[in-house]
Amino acid sequence: MRLRPSELMEEASRVVRDEAVRARLVSAYGTRWCDVWNATSDPLARERLVPDHPVVGAELVYSVSNEMVMTLGDLLIRRTRLAFVMPDQGRALAPEAARWVKPLLGWDADAAGNAVADYDAEVERVFQVS
Repeated sequence: MRLRPSELMEEASRVVRDEAVRARLVSAYGTRWCDVWNATSDPLARERLVPDHPVVGAELVYSVSNEMVMTLGDLLIRRTRLAFVMPDQGRALAPEAARWVKPLLGWDADAAGNAVADYDAEVERVFQVS
């Protein structure tokens, strides 16, 4: 049986207290919202990455674990789309995003630093900002 969006929102309301996060999870992931919410046991993953946007750390973990994400550009530009709504295109958030996903991608500190630098270069190419 396929649940309607209102039924998914009701189901999610029993677990996700933040209304904006709940709406994002249901609209972006549909019936998989619970898989995203439970992508990691770390309770901090259920907090917003930035106060003004309803993207949570669990989305980063889920994307790497289930959607073949390999770069910070994949996460911040193409999956969460935070690069489009943040004034710095997500540059300040990139190191935190790297911390969330580096164990999943097998990155050490150097690889995570390189991923942040690669993201900065990608932002410059995509958004043509300096």
